[in-house]
Amino acid sequence: MNTEKLDQPELIVSNGHVYTLDGADDCRAEAFTVAHGRIFAVGSAEEIEALRKPSTRYIDLEGATVLPGMSDSHTHFLEGALSYGVELADVTSRDQFRERVRAAVESLPRGEWLVGGFWNEENWDGTLPDRSWIDDISPDNPVMLHRQDIHSSLLNSAALAAAGVDENTAPPSGGRILKDANGRLTGILVEAALVHVRHSIPEPSIERIRAAHKLWMQRANAVGITHICDFVRTPEEFGIHLDLEREGKLTCRFDVVPLLSTWERFARAGGVRTGVGLELARLGAFKVFLDGSLGTRTARMFEPYSDDPGNCGLFTPDAE
Repeated sequence: MNTEKLDQPELIVSNGHVYTLDGADDCRAEAFTVAHGRIFAVGSAEEIEALRKPSTRYIDLEGATVLPGMSDSHTHFLEGALSYGVELADVTSRDQFRERVRAAVESLPRGEWLVGGFWNEENWDGTLPDRSWIDDISPDNPVMLHRQDIHSSLLNSAALAAAGVDENTAPPSGGRILKDANGRLTGILVEAALVHVRHSIPEPSIERIRAAHKLWMQRANAVGITHICDFVRTPEEFGIHLDLEREGKLTCRFDVVPLLSTWERFARAGGVRTGVGLELARLGAFKVFLDGSLGTRTARMFEPYSDDPGNCGLFTPDAE
């Protein structure tokens, strides 16, 4: 334990099972101290408590275990936080799917978009959902329900109309608009076909974005996540991370990952070097879309998918 530069510990956490996981032969300790916002010393309870000053805050773990926070290296944190109008991740049948959507639509004003989902057709019989599942229970509200990988989504007829998508709409490069055997739209849009739909959804207010951000930071912290790589679309979204840090309300460390196509906007807003930002929120890298996902059968392959003959996936440069 090196305490040579430790003059005034702000916090001592003691009397527990502390695991540093730093690669040392023995990564166990009983206590640690925080100074200047960082863990400064780790050791036995006796060693660390000897550093205690009258002004030092003290937490008695009472035998609890402390582990380093976990890092989630691939999230759409803000996009996901704003897309939980209805939760479908655990749905296992068409009837359950409909009931969840019905309840969510009934809670909304007429005309307001419902965005949510994270369904997985593998949780029931593998059949993709169809807009006929939800059209009759959402006639006055556009609905967009993401698959769990966000590489495809189900839209109801109101959402398709709002986005200007019909049977005559040609799919964009890197995207698909699914139809049934009769040429009727199923409501499933894939990859780049979703870009225009996203632009049709009204932008949420700053207040709603901030509230969603804080709620999902709490949920991340509750399961031990303290560092997040967050895919963002605009400098303004990055700015919300920075504002929350300035206000002392950021409870996770964020490395933001914008689309490469937005680099000029980020350059004008403050720079495009890795590390631009503050202590907890900073620019990490830029993201490039090349292909899709395995679950949606759009990840590009040399040979067709075994359960989807003729489909080798998609190159998706236009998914941005």
